[in-house]
Amino acid sequence: MISTIENYKKIIPEMQKEFDIQNIHAVPKISKISLSFNLSSMGNDKKIVDSVFNDMLIITGSLPVIKNATFSNANFKIREGQPLVVICTLRGKKIFHFLDRLIYSALPRLRDFKGLKKSFDKAGNLSFTIPGQSAIMYECNFTNDLNIALSVSCSDSKKTEFLLSKINIPFI
Repeated sequence: MISTIENYKKIIPEMQKEFDIQNIHAVPKISKISLSFNLSSMGNDKKIVDSVFNDMLIITGSLPVIKNATFSNANFKIREGQPLVVICTLRGKKIFHFLDRLIYSALPRLRDFKGLKKSFDKAGNLSFTIPGQSAIMYECNFTNDLNIALSVSCSDSKKTEFLLSKINIPFI
């Protein structure tokens, strides 16, 4: 198994030839990965918030941040200061360590997983969700979905798709 960072270093000259990019700094690269877990009504329970925080710390290897509600809303049963979301952003080498674990161990273990949809936004970023009812999430204390967003430094979805498919991210 070739690691993602070694794979990425081999892809750079290939992308320059494929898309006729003269400057090496203009080659698309993954700038960051953002992970978020919505606590919703579980934010009232301090044990669950701490458990999700610790699980996110183990999954990412980076310290997550807990975002609290800024105002109360009775319709959604949210109080001011209540934890709502646990967020973690990965940059640098941590991106490739996380991608290795995601591509080679987490995604293949999802039930009925055939690949990710090629749903890129206008900026060429890819967002997807790991369902909370999957076997991976049972090992952690996640009952809701884990949202993952890969931010790429180019605005062309064709270049992004080429880069991510060469890194071995499985697409449908």
